[in-house]
Amino acid sequence: MHRYMRLVLVSALLASAAPLFAQEVPCPHRTLSVNVLDDKGLLFTGLTPVDFKASVGKQSIKVVSVKPNAAPPRVMIILDVSRSMIENKLDWDYDVRAARTVLQDLPKDASVGLALFSAKIKLNIPPTQDRQELVAELNRLNAGERAFPSGARKTALWDALDAVASDFDPPRVGDSMYVLTDSGDNVSIIHANAVK
Repeated sequence: MHRYMRLVLVSALLASAAPLFAQEVPCPHRTLSVNVLDDKGLLFTGLTPVDFKASVGKQSIKVVSVKPNAAPPRVMIILDVSRSMIENKLDWDYDVRAARTVLQDLPKDASVGLALFSAKIKLNIPPTQDRQELVAELNRLNAGERAFPSGARKTALWDALDAVASDFDPPRVGDSMYVLTDSGDNVSIIHANAVK
């Protein structure tokens, strides 16, 4: 599997997902979480609706309000450790570096967790501000296949996302999952629609 074929699912906005499904009937107001960063990775402050343009297809949408999050972000970094993900050392190193970069680049007050999965959850560290355990685990993962017991490892992507979502209980706007996977799923009991 080549790096460019990896699928990275970024920012599954858990807290805003439920309102979106409740809004199957056309609704004039929807909430969307965004982060606006400068070239140094720092959040812009003091933004107003006129600072944004939005559209769906070619249809313009009016931005009516901008409200900063009152609480620091919560992020789960989720790594697929199935055989197809870890068998190529170069690809696996790239994935671990990507996870490490996300961890380093998040604001210091963000709560960050780490989950590893294949057919089942192998590790789940809920969001925390203490990043030492996360760094230690990412260092261990540099070993690739040597970091896991031998044997065929299948993938249960949807089951894993459903299980990890409970770390955001109760959910709030801005809760995010950063998922590194090749998107294969061959053993999940839960289907994608149920996870949404």
